[in-house]
Amino acid sequence: MHLRLPLLFLLTLAAWPAAAEMRSFTDLAGRTMKGEVVSVKGDTVTIKREEGQTVTVKASNFCQADIEYLKGHGLQAAPAPLGSDKGEGRKLLSKEEEKKWTIISGTWKFEDGLLSGEGESIIEYERTLNPPFTLNFEIKVVKGMRPRITLGPIGCFNEGYEKTLALYPPGRDAGFFPYEHNKAYKVSLAASRKEVVMSVDGKEIAKGPGIKDALKKIRFSAGDGWSKGAVEYRDITVVK
Repeated sequence: MHLRLPLLFLLTLAAWPAAAEMRSFTDLAGRTMKGEVVSVKGDTVTIKREEGQTVTVKASNFCQADIEYLKGHGLQAAPAPLGSDKGEGRKLLSKEEEKKWTIISGTWKFEDGLLSGEGESIIEYERTLNPPFTLNFEIKVVKGMRPRITLGPIGCFNEGYEKTLALYPPGRDAGFFPYEHNKAYKVSLAASRKEVVMSVDGKEIAKGPGIKDALKKIRFSAGDGWSKGAVEYRDITVVK
């Protein structure tokens, strides 16, 4: 005797979706998240975590192996993490990068190769920045004493009552550079997980603690409430 399954049951089996694949995803800071892909739209991925909640993240936050995996789920292209450039590096003041800048406060003028701020002002460049990398820029303080360049937990600041640049932490005691108004200087911040080294015009000035996790943005300031200055930043690049 032959058993025949009802046609409706067979059609139901054929249409039943395969179980989604559970995977351990790793971000650029080395943190892991176990989950399954729900959808991919552009360079944005929605993942249902093992615990049940759903999260939506940029594909560029993941390591290269995960990006390759996501291409199998429809990811067309994921932007390379900032700091993956070779040679002269990524030019942060190019026309192509302009949309990644966000004015937080104050007055800013954005031109190809030049960023100038005035007053109590902050502007941020948003993109994943994974150490090791080197941030290069030219700075000219027109007036005031509060230029600041912040890389997450550490920054190149002018603090106190003298015109100096130093790493914070550790502060001026580790070394500082005295500057003059209306004079341009080339600054380099070489960042790794072990340390950050600040150099001015090719001379090492100070060392500070390293950057452990991937950054999401770089912050530039021209002044604050105490010193509403004016600063010009030129040729800002990030080199791997």
